[in-house]
Parts: sequence; C-alpha cells; structure tokens
Amino acid sequence: MKNFKKLIFLLMVFVFSITAYSSGEDIPKRSFSEKLLATIDKTSWIKDSTVVSPDFKNVAYIIRKNKDVAVMVNDKEERAYEGIGKDTMIFTPDSSKVAYVATKSGKWFVVKDGKEEEHFDGAGSIRFSPNGSKMAYVAQQSKTFFVVLNGKKEPSFDYVGKPVFSPDGKRLVYPAKKGKDAFIVVDGKNGKPYEDIGEYPVVFSPDSSKLSYAIKKGNGWYIVIDNGYTDGPYDGLSSIVFSPDSRHFAYKAKKGNTFILVIDGKKSQVYDAVGNIVFNTDGSKIAYTFRKEGKWGINIDGKEVKPYDLAADLIYSNDGKQYAFVAFKNDTWAVVANGREGYKYDSIGKSILTFSADNKYFAYNAKKGNYWTVVVNNNEGGLYDGIVTLGGGGIAFDGSDGIHYIALKNDSYYLVEESFE
Repeated sequence: MKNFKKLIFLLMVFVFSITAYSSGEDIPKRSFSEKLLATIDKTSWIKDSTVVSPDFKNVAYIIRKNKDVAVMVNDKEERAYEGIGKDTMIFTPDSSKVAYVATKSGKWFVVKDGKEEEHFDGAGSIRFSPNGSKMAYVAQQSKTFFVVLNGKKEPSFDYVGKPVFSPDGKRLVYPAKKGKDAFIVVDGKNGKPYEDIGEYPVVFSPDSSKLSYAIKKGNGWYIVIDNGYTDGPYDGLSSIVFSPDSRHFAYKAKKGNTFILVIDGKKSQVYDAVGNIVFNTDGSKIAYTFRKEGKWGINIDGKEVKPYDLAADLIYSNDGKQYAFVAFKNDTWAVVANGREGYKYDSIGKSILTFSADNKYFAYNAKKGNYWTVVVNNNEGGLYDGIVTLGGGGIAFDGSDGIHYIALKNDSYYLVEESFE
C-alpha cells in the first residue's frame, strides 16, 4: 500500500510537470510596443537588400531612384549612386553607421557613414574589427587585388579572399594567391605556400590563439590549425567549429559520397550528410545534426534522438543543460526542445532559435497561415506580415525581462519591444 501511494504521488508530480509546461509555467505574459522605423514604397524597395543592425534595432535597405539606387537607414535616405554592390551593405559593430560598396563613372568604392573612400576598379568584402576601430575590405586595381585596412593598402596579389579579424581585433588574415602559390596572409605577412586554399573562410578560435583553414595537396583537402594540427586528405571539408572556451574543435569531412564528423581529431561513424555542429559554453558537450538512411537525426553528446524528415538549426542553452532544434515531419514544422515537440506550424524562421541568457526562455518565429509570430516557450505573440531575419536579423533577449525584433506590417518596418510580466 505504501509503495502504491508513492507511485500515485510520483505520477501526480509527473502529470503536474507536463501540465505546467504546456499550460504556462515560465511562459510570460507579454506586453509590447511598436516603433515605426521606416515606411516602404514597394515600387522602389529592393526587398532582398535588407540588412539588420547587430543590436536588432535598426534596418537598412536599398531603393531605386530613377536610374540610380540609394541606401535607406531606417527612414533616412543616403546619396544615390549608379549602383550598389550586392550583399556589400554592413552595419558597424555598434549599430550606429552603415558601410557599403557603390559605383559611379566606372569606379567602385566603399561608402561609410555617407563618406566615400578611395575609388578603385573594384571593391567588396567589407569587414570591421569587433570593436569597430578597424575597417578592412578587398579592392581591385587593374588585374591586381589587395586589402585596404583603415585606408592603407596592403600588398598586391593575383587574388584575395575575404578578410577576417580575430575576436580580440588584434590580427587580420585573408587567403591570397600569387602565381601558382596560395597562402594565408597574417598581419601583412605571407604564410607557407600551398596549391590552393579552401573556399570557406579562415576561422579563429574564440580566444584568438588559434587559426584554422583548409589547404589542397594533390587531389585532397586538409584541415590545418596553426598549432601544428593537420588532417586529411578528404574530398571536401567544412569550416572548423571551435568550442566557446577554445579548447575543442570539430569539422565535417567528405569522403566520396559520405561524410564523417571529426571531433578533436577523432572520427565519427559514417553519415550520408552532417548538418550544423554546436558546443555548449564550457566545451564539455557537443551536438550535431546528421542524415542517415533518408532521415535526419540529432546526436546530443553521443546520444541520438528520434529522426525526422529534416532537422536543423540545433542550439544549446547557455548552461548546456537544454537543447532545441527545428524539425520537419508530415509536411509541418515544429521546434523540439529537450525532446518535446512544440506547436506545429506552416514554417519556422531559419537560424533564429535562441535561448535567453538565464536559460529560462527560448524563442523563435513561426508562420501561421499568411502571418508570422514570435513564439516564446510555446506562447505566441502578435501577428505580422514578416519577422525580419534577412541580413542578420533575429530575436534578441533583453535579459529575462523581454525581447525585441524587427517586424514588417502594412508595408512598414517596426521595432517591436516586448516586456515580460
């Protein structure tokens, strides 16, 4: 009898915990305000040009002006030009200014905060250091390419790839080619020559102490870390993923028509495909998506969860105790958090899923019929024509007190700020 009562008690606790989650425990009451950022003229708006600031509070986009084009930053129009480079627009790290590549009279140049840099035959790949004190971009003069760093030209090459700043902002690197040699340029100095450098960008570890890239030797590709680690050959490689504490790393490698995951030099089983790879904050856990026998699965620290038709956008909570991903099954989408499926939707925003810093809430945007809403712990918010996720847009938590994001409604951009009660 005593054991029976104990069983009933445990069952009651279990039922309560499930009911509490689905009926609203830790699901906040949400109040919101909308700030008009810009009203769109759809006859001149170039939709795919939209870029969102790093703080998710400003928006920039391109409009047509007769035969010219111009950048709009919220509701402020910048100078019109003959053309603006596709996908070149970028906010400064503090979200206060916009830079982009423009053209007039056959020359290309960077425009930052409305001011033109030196004119060249070509320009692109604008990058800022994390604190915004440095700006680098690739320029072309005749048949040579070079990086311009804070207005100063670096050495010329036959080809220059995208520049990358280290997380501490002290180092600048980029791939380059001259003649038959390819190499990584680090702080203006050429590294060891190789046959080719991989198409993926070079990657720094979060503490800026390690640098990784892919190189080609013969018919194979090798991953290189500048601490002496090399692995290969493979038929293809992804960029490396470092753990937040910089102590661990992982990457996916292709052999023929199959893929493996390499974690700290150790190879996984063979998969048909490998998706995104994530570490928890202290690097003690790793998770990844994979496809096997026609289904997509999730490996959470060595344990596989049930498969779906598609599984993507896997993330860990900041404490590493929770995980979530987007799943597709039977023609519907859902977010799966810690093994529990949320509500079914027509679509879910790509790469938007996020946890709050205290791990209490998770949020994403989802489509219901013709409208989009932001979902927080399975609680739906207001309906909009769209939640802006193009150009770096997303959902930002304001501690545990609320969220903010940019939404489209009635041909206007709004900054939506929500408070939790």
